[in-house]
This record gives sequence, structure tokens and C-alpha cells, in this order.
Amino acid sequence: MTFANKKNAAISDESDFMQLYFDEIARTPLLSFDDEKALSMRVAQGDKAAQDALVRANLLLVVKIAKHFITKDYHLMDIIQDGNIGLIKAAERYDYKRGVRFSTYASWWIKQSIVRSLSLKKRMIRLPHRKEEKLRQLGKAWNTLNQNLGHVPSAEELADELSLEAHEVETLQSLLSPVVSFENTVADKDSGLSNVLEDYSYSPDHIVFRENFSRVIHDALDTLPEKEKEVLGERFGFEAKEKSTLKKMGDRFGISAETVRQIEVRALRKLRGKHAYLKEYLC
Repeated sequence: MTFANKKNAAISDESDFMQLYFDEIARTPLLSFDDEKALSMRVAQGDKAAQDALVRANLLLVVKIAKHFITKDYHLMDIIQDGNIGLIKAAERYDYKRGVRFSTYASWWIKQSIVRSLSLKKRMIRLPHRKEEKLRQLGKAWNTLNQNLGHVPSAEELADELSLEAHEVETLQSLLSPVVSFENTVADKDSGLSNVLEDYSYSPDHIVFRENFSRVIHDALDTLPEKEKEVLGERFGFEAKEKSTLKKMGDRFGISAETVRQIEVRALRKLRGKHAYLKEYLC
């Protein structure tokens, strides 16, 4: 069997499966409002069978709603499955006492489940639903301001419209940047993006700087009395030690945390006076 034949066979099998699914769910009769009330009462009492019956009778509703969300990237059956999740949640929460038909109540849950799932799938890096919602609000505000103001709205203008801080808008805008593959070609077919980006995984200049700075720091510490040197060493994590708190150091030295703090201040004052070049690191 050729590749084309295999592909056509797979499509045929998929279509057959969908048709079987549609035929199966169409056999379940629709419910009257009285039926929904009775099932809702049983669901409230923890009856799982009643919840399943409520779901099965409304599977066609999911199909009807799902058809409005079909795109070339998302198959109908996948969208239906996402909608079914919303239908199940609706069946768990439905309260007939509100006087609303279950189909009306469930439609919102079905649409929400589908929209949330599609918003997650459309990005290579998934974002929390609240972030996606803020991005939708940002897009709506951008379009409105662009038309009303006649120019591309600034972060400050968008922030005023959305009642956010400007830096929050800038953060949201940064999330809209597309994900680019390292394999993308640049300029010509022989140069990939990975070949022109700087690699920071190994930076000899940074290593030399750290080693030199470490030597300078230790030379400066050696000019201090042993107690002050030890306090600074533990306080700032020199000698590959973890940074320590004033209380822990006080307990170890047998003195109060305040006394340790005074020793630290005195030692830093000496370093600032004798080694002015370290001032920017000791502020």
C-alpha cells in the first residue's frame, strides 16, 4: 500500500469512527425539563448514574457548539472532547431550582472548556488561563485605542485603559513574541540561527573576573581581625559557605544577634575606608 493509500485509509477510518460516535449519541433521547429536574435532584444526592444520564443526553449539544470552533489546526473530535469536559462539569454543578434548562446552563461551560483548551494549544509555551484572558483584554484594548487615537497605543495608554501598571502591560506584550526555532536559516541556507547567536554557556572573561574578584576580596578580608573576617565570611557566604543569619551566627559565637550586626557594620566600615575600590560591592 502506498503512502497516499495509507493516508486515505486513515482518513476513512477516522471518518467512520466519527460517524459511529455521532450515530451512537443520537440514539439517546432528549430530556424534558421535568426529566432534568429529576436527574438534578439525584445528582445533588451523589447519584453518579444520574449525572452520566444528564451528560449522555446532551452530547449532541457539544457537537453543535464544537463545530463553531473548527480550524485547520484543530480537529473536530479533539474539540468535542474538550467540550465534553465542560459538559461533565456543568452536570456536576447544575441546579434546577434556578429555573434554567440544562442545555442553556451547560452551553457556557462547554464553550469555556473549549476556549480554554484552544488557548493553551495554540502556544508552544502554555500560559495560565488568567494570563491568556489578560492577553485577550490587551488585544481588545489595543484595537480600540488604535482606532480612537489614530496611532499605535503606548504601554502607558494601554495601562490606563486596562487599569494596570505600565510594566505589567510591557510584560504581557513580551508574551506575544513568537517562538523561533534555532534551526531557522538566516541570510542564506547555510547559516542557522544557532550559528549567529552568542553562546553564554562558557564565558572566559566572566570566569577570569570572578577569580580575580575572589582574590581581591580575600586579600581585603585578610587585613581585618579574625573575628570580623569570620563574621563577614559567614554573613556573605565567602569560602563557598552558605550565607548565615545574624541569629545563627550569634548562637554559634555565644553572643547576641545585635552584637554580630555591630561587628559586621564595623568590619564593612573598615573595608570601605581602606579599600575604596570595593565600595560598589559593599553598599
